[in-house]
Amino acid sequence: MAAVVILVAVGLLVLGGLATGIAAAAGAPEAFGPGAGAVTAGPSIQLGAVWAEPLLAIVLFGVLGACWWHVDAWSGAVSDADPKEVTGHIRRGRQIARWVSVALVLTLAGSVALFAGLLLTNSHSDNVSSLIWSRDIYEAASVLAVATIVIGGIWAATQLGPRFAGEPPQAAD
Repeated sequence: MAAVVILVAVGLLVLGGLATGIAAAAGAPEAFGPGAGAVTAGPSIQLGAVWAEPLLAIVLFGVLGACWWHVDAWSGAVSDADPKEVTGHIRRGRQIARWVSVALVLTLAGSVALFAGLLLTNSHSDNVSSLIWSRDIYEAASVLAVATIVIGGIWAATQLGPRFAGEPPQAAD
């Protein structure tokens, strides 16, 4: 249940971010001249993707760990357990793991969009101080951190398939 609640919350963050980015772009004053679109687009993209941070990816990775534990626990269920119940629990754990994988990929896409928005915003700044480009370094590191978590998460989710092929465990003789 907790996994589903977290996934719904992440979905709401994604939709809220998308709506925020669209509203920011629609409400921005129209600028003219070279690079005018990027001046409006950069901050709008950043507002829309502000949710896509490494901490969210870590939470999703934790949910994936709970799915792994759930599938592993039910894969070794004792022989007196109802085979349909065992199969249902394992199927549910694997399905939630697939949803978490999708949420991780969306988080990576949002993180990349956040970085792109920052680059668009900073590319039109007349101030080239280290304070401006140091944020670029942090956001690049954030994208790499999220990408690392996503790669590990997708690998873990794919490992749930071979752990249990959908047949209930056989009773010991």
